[in-house]
Amino acid sequence: MMEKHRTKDGSDNKEDLDKAKILYSDEMECFNIFKEKTHGVIYQRVKVPINKHNLHAIANASEGDLKIIEAKKGSGRRGYIYEYLGKEYKTLNALNKEGVYIKKKIKFDSILDLIPYYPYIVSLAFVDKDSAHVEISLKSYVDESYDVGLKYGLIPTSTFEHYKKCLQEHYLDVVFRYFNEDGRAQGYIEKGGYKLYLG
Repeated sequence: MMEKHRTKDGSDNKEDLDKAKILYSDEMECFNIFKEKTHGVIYQRVKVPINKHNLHAIANASEGDLKIIEAKKGSGRRGYIYEYLGKEYKTLNALNKEGVYIKKKIKFDSILDLIPYYPYIVSLAFVDKDSAHVEISLKSYVDESYDVGLKYGLIPTSTFEHYKKCLQEHYLDVVFRYFNEDGRAQGYIEKGGYKLYLG
């Protein structure tokens, strides 16, 4: 969905692509395709603790996944029954044990808004030729891997530090190219009459 492949010579002809051993893509072009298809929004599913104060707001935010049903008269119950993803819960405690998730919108306008989410795993995606709905994991792959390593006592710290350093360098590279094509040679970003010097 996000990739627009070309050969080393810049051809996107299907026959040339099939013959090529290595394919290339332009990050900015890929970003523009991704932004157009997603309309500048990706999502994360966030677990939300429910209480009597936020119950109705969370039900509205769950897009129909959480329903609040008033207990029927004569049932011996007062108050509400909660239905989440087709299953009934008699108390908020029972509902919280199961966990209620809402979709958090992450809006992005430029590639700089999206880069911090590169390490996140796409957990769900619906794509057609005109649009895309993309949901990402709540934690980045790097953080998830670190937590698993911590659990089993296998913490390759240098690997995580190396990954963070590479992501930071990539971010700076894109910033230079995004704001000022000659930025790397000049050592600063120029935007709106201001110069940001990077050491």
